[in-house]
Amino acid sequence: MNLRTRHLWLLGLAALAVRGPLLLLSPGADFDLTSYAHVANALPSALYSSAETAGRYPYLPLWWLLLKVLKGLQSLFGGDFGLWSRLPGVLGDVAVSALAYLIVERRSRSAAALAAGPEALLSSRAALLAGLGFALNPLAFLVSTAHGQFDSVALALLMAAAWWLEYSSTARAELWAALSLAAAIALKTWPLAFLPLYLGVFASRREALRFAIWALLPPLLLLAPFVLLSGTDALWAHLAY
Repeated sequence: MNLRTRHLWLLGLAALAVRGPLLLLSPGADFDLTSYAHVANALPSALYSSAETAGRYPYLPLWWLLLKVLKGLQSLFGGDFGLWSRLPGVLGDVAVSALAYLIVERRSRSAAALAAGPEALLSSRAALLAGLGFALNPLAFLVSTAHGQFDSVALALLMAAAWWLEYSSTARAELWAALSLAAAIALKTWPLAFLPLYLGVFASRREALRFAIWALLPPLLLLAPFVLLSGTDALWAHLAY
């Protein structure tokens, strides 16, 4: 097991060590967890038009789909749905910690340090501190675990998109970056504000336009059936909440 793998394991265990007890002992935010329960039981036609979800679901449909999956897991394995619905936020925190480590490690080491010299060790330490800074951040684990929000999932997807664009050498890195950003936007609409930053890395307008289409088309396609089912007025009333 190399140093990077050991550090990533350490980050994961550290993040779970502070979140596990809190997940089991904290009841979570009543309004949010009750909202998740209502949304998990909602039919597609009622997601943006039912009185039970009014004022409770200001998101695109991807979170509803994830809640449906979590509801199915609860039916199979039992347990409190409030606990199940907070798991994505906890796993998002772990992912953000790991991605912070990987990005800082890559940015802080020079090409000469690839031979695992002293600079590589220094970069690993800096990366470990960055990862632990999020893993052990009280604000982060209170928001995800004690409260029940899932912003860290969207943040992890934004960071994954940055990783694909900046550091991946695979042929379809731009596509994977765009799909990561698309998933972030489909979960929480605020990642849309970061789209111009991603477009700024492209040398030509054609490349930037292609990336924008890849990033925006999946959330729009996911939303389209709900526009037909509920209408634009009901949809906007939820998203503008």
